[in-house]
Amino acid sequence: MISRFHNPLDTSYSEKDKKTIVELANKYDVYLVEDDYLVDLESNNKRLPAFYYDDNGRVIYIKSFSKTFMPGIRIGAAVINEELKKQFLIHKRCTDLNTSVLAQGALEIFIHSGMYKKHIVKVKSEYRKKMNYVRGILGKFSGNGVDFYVPETGIFVWFRLPDHVQLNSLVNNLKCKNVWISQGSDYFINNVLPEKAFRICISNSSLEDIKTGMTHIKKEIKKAMT
Repeated sequence: MISRFHNPLDTSYSEKDKKTIVELANKYDVYLVEDDYLVDLESNNKRLPAFYYDDNGRVIYIKSFSKTFMPGIRIGAAVINEELKKQFLIHKRCTDLNTSVLAQGALEIFIHSGMYKKHIVKVKSEYRKKMNYVRGILGKFSGNGVDFYVPETGIFVWFRLPDHVQLNSLVNNLKCKNVWISQGSDYFINNVLPEKAFRICISNSSLEDIKTGMTHIKKEIKKAMT
């Protein structure tokens, strides 16, 4: 489960939902893997991981440093109960004999020096600024079957379109303008999605890029609906 900043929707579970999911895991004797990969973008201190509500070792908590520290570093962290730890390490050795000591050392210095904490403050501010900018450009664009979700922070924006819109044509037309969007069906099993939808990612985009891209998206959607 991705309890917050879900990919591709960028939505988050409520605290009530997370508690209920953990209760169900206990009831049916199953484990949950909680991928909290964008936890460092969280600005709401009252929004907690499902792991927080787990008293019985049912939640395997994992997080990544790639999105907020350095994409190429490919380092994550996992919190696993003792019952599963030994088996997990065996499987890890089969796929990844060892994690880079140099990369781990660099990350450790970055964290303990206080630089990571300062970096996260800056990153949170930048993503919030970007999403506010997207929200301002879109304004009241929704209506006539068009809907979108722009979170307070995060890296994704999700669009829903009327059924008569030819999504493949929209994707290709935007690609010609160097604007890349992902069809919603790409994120579903067997590419089956009962609605026309697409996702955009703003993580590596400047405000100027966002303005240009969103302007093209609005124009192409209007053309596709006529």
